[in-house]
Amino acid sequence: MFRLVRTADGSYTLYNEKWGDYYHSLDGAFSESQYVFIEQGFIKEHLQKATSLHIIEVGLGLGFNLLATLQCCEGWNGTLLYEAWEPEPVPSDWLKAVWEKSHFSHPVLNAIVEKVPLFTTPNITIRFHWKPWRQGSIDYKVDRIFYDLFAPRTCKSLWERPFLYACECLNPQGMLLTYSITGTLRRLLESHGFAFVTPKGFGKKRQMLRVYGKQP
Repeated sequence: MFRLVRTADGSYTLYNEKWGDYYHSLDGAFSESQYVFIEQGFIKEHLQKATSLHIIEVGLGLGFNLLATLQCCEGWNGTLLYEAWEPEPVPSDWLKAVWEKSHFSHPVLNAIVEKVPLFTTPNITIRFHWKPWRQGSIDYKVDRIFYDLFAPRTCKSLWERPFLYACECLNPQGMLLTYSITGTLRRLLESHGFAFVTPKGFGKKRQMLRVYGKQP
């Protein structure tokens, strides 16, 4: 069902035979997380002026986006609340193999492997929701949303109403980040009045997507 693959930056990803797709870019699995979600999500800039950060991730996958966020927040005195949705967790042996081969280590790995609902430190709270993201999943607004599911060609329905609902969960200064941008997504966002930009994508990808929260 899975195949372990080394990527250009030395980190590893998995190929999921069920979905016919990789979890992260072959141009650099961890580098993709750092670029798409941390750099293009202006996380460092947010930390310089804020005392709290609330992130939702739709599609925890290998946990790379979470790890990149935790690394970025090291030394920050604010509070991080990170909530991740994942209906199909990567089997523990495969997940541990990816992290070990990539030379990654963090206590949060055990939380993912054991599929616990909560991981905390004095200033960090991570909530794991081992179920699909759908309409009504939350009733509050957040600072950032990392939308990191398999490509629209693979799971089209998850890039329709669930994607739009995620955009609706942004606070006015919030941003949704994703590696994917299609004509369908453009039309969906435009028809519902969302502002967005399409920065340079990671690696060989021409573009990615950043959606802004609606203003009051």
